[in-house]
Amino acid sequence: MSIKKIDITKNITYAMQYAAEKQKVIAGNIAQANIPGAKSKTLEQLDFKDLLANKKRNSFNLARTASKHIQGKDVPDYFKIINNPEATEITPSGNNIVLADEVKEASNNNINSTEYGRMFSKFIGMLKSPVTGRV
Repeated sequence: MSIKKIDITKNITYAMQYAAEKQKVIAGNIAQANIPGAKSKTLEQLDFKDLLANKKRNSFNLARTASKHIQGKDVPDYFKIINNPEATEITPSGNNIVLADEVKEASNNNINSTEYGRMFSKFIGMLKSPVTGRV
C-alpha cells in the first residue's frame, strides 16, 4: 500500500500546500505595501463542490516537446487568490495593505506550517514503530 493513499497523508499534504501558497500571497502583499492603490490579497480554500462545478479553471495540457523531456502531469488548482474582504483600512495613497496584519498573518501561517510538519513526522513514526519496535 502506498503511503500517498492514506487519508491522513493526503490531508496533511493539502494543509502543507495551503500554507506554502498562503506564504506566497502574504509575501506578495508585503512586497506591494508601499504601492499606491495596491489591494490586499488572501487565499481562499475551495471546497469539493467548487472544484466539481469549476473543473476547467486554470486547466491546461502539458506537452512533451522532446524525447528527453520528462512528461509533466496536471496539478490540481485547489486554492484561489482573492481580494481580502477583511482589509478595510485605506491609506492616503488608496492602499489597503496593513503591514502589521500581514506580519501577524505570516507568523500564524508559520506556526500552522510547523505543526503540519510535526503531525506528518509523528504519523511516519507511528507507521515505523511496528517495524522497528521503537515507540
